[in-house]
Amino acid sequence: MEIALSLGVVSFGVVGLIGLLAASFDSSRASDEDTLVASMARQVVAELRVIPFDTLNPGVANATGPQPFYFDHEAHRLPSGTGAIYQCIPAITANSDFMTQGTTGSATKPNMYDVRMPFSRAALGQHAPALQTLHASLARYE
Repeated sequence: MEIALSLGVVSFGVVGLIGLLAASFDSSRASDEDTLVASMARQVVAELRVIPFDTLNPGVANATGPQPFYFDHEAHRLPSGTGAIYQCIPAITANSDFMTQGTTGSATKPNMYDVRMPFSRAALGQHAPALQTLHASLARYE
């Protein structure tokens, strides 16, 4: 009788531990993905900062249109979508709080752009739901 009771107590504890392991695994996976997305965002912002500020176009990632950034499972930048796990199509908008009045007769020009970076699974295509969306700012320094 005592053996059956002790086996019941031990099995109840083991079931609880298995539940904790599943929750721990989910938390670890989410943390790993957060780290990858942060690394990919740093790469996207670094590439956008190389583009001369006056040639950045609101709404697009470069002069030819909204080009996706592709990454593999370790957040390494890829030249195309072949073998990509993640993609990001950044959207650039002028921050209206930081505008400079141009010379007489010329329009105002932005001194800061806000960059929205939605990261999604590349295999699901351009309309894939975002895993995470990060934001950054690009400022003109003169």
